[in-house]
Amino acid sequence: MALRDVALSFLQVAGEYSPEAYGRNFRALFWGLLAAWVALCAYLVWLVARERQIKRQLESLRRMVEVREEEAQK
Repeated sequence: MALRDVALSFLQVAGEYSPEAYGRNFRALFWGLLAAWVALCAYLVWLVARERQIKRQLESLRRMVEVREEEAQK
């Protein structure tokens, strides 16, 4: 028995063997995947923003240390 036959028999048993059911399933799949991608992109944007903020803080800290070292040498 081919994989296709197994899938079709499963769908028949589940009562979901109709074009309308396929349409509903694909819409649900589309919206689910879209939500996942949007969440992933939002997380990546947040990570990039956080990285930039940390870099600015680190640079500020480096400048502060340099100023204090210069003051200590005087």
